[in-house]
Amino acid sequence: MIVIGLGNPGEKYDNTRHNIGFMTLDYLNKNNLGQDFQANKYNKSYESNLTLSNNNITLLKPQTFMNLSGESLIRLKKTIPPSKMIVIYDDFDLTLGSIRIRKKGSAGSHNGMKSIISILGTNEFPRIRIGIRPNHPIKGAASFVLGKFQSTEIEIINKLYPCIQESIELIINNKLEEACQKFNKKNLLD
Repeated sequence: MIVIGLGNPGEKYDNTRHNIGFMTLDYLNKNNLGQDFQANKYNKSYESNLTLSNNNITLLKPQTFMNLSGESLIRLKKTIPPSKMIVIYDDFDLTLGSIRIRKKGSAGSHNGMKSIISILGTNEFPRIRIGIRPNHPIKGAASFVLGKFQSTEIEIINKLYPCIQESIELIINNKLEEACQKFNKKNLLD
């Protein structure tokens, strides 16, 4: 199983809302004693391996920038079916503190997902969308998603990580529907 976290490479984008996929993989790697992330030039990614729920898992961070995220999967799709890939990414349409798990679906307005669907040739793969929208109005979505999380937002995200890990473990163990029922709530922290 491969867990793909979406984000933009480089220190400039560290802890930005658009990089919640990378941040989630960092949590999983640290929390489960994964290997250090190593560059894989063939997949245009940073990768790590760990054991999760008695399964060998590869964590993959595309290093192509968000809009070209699918390029990291060109070689992998030849040996790993999309059903064995879980994509984790930010979703501006969901409020902070919520996640949505789906077996398949459209990319919506997310360019990273558009790239992945285009490269894989299917939208049938599990994904976990992490809400980043605040409860107050904002002026511009593009600048907001590329902005850094505030400390209060980081506190909320830190509380979500165990839920995300549990949802991944359920998906890995062929319990995607159970993960959806348990975690697809309006706000997990209410």
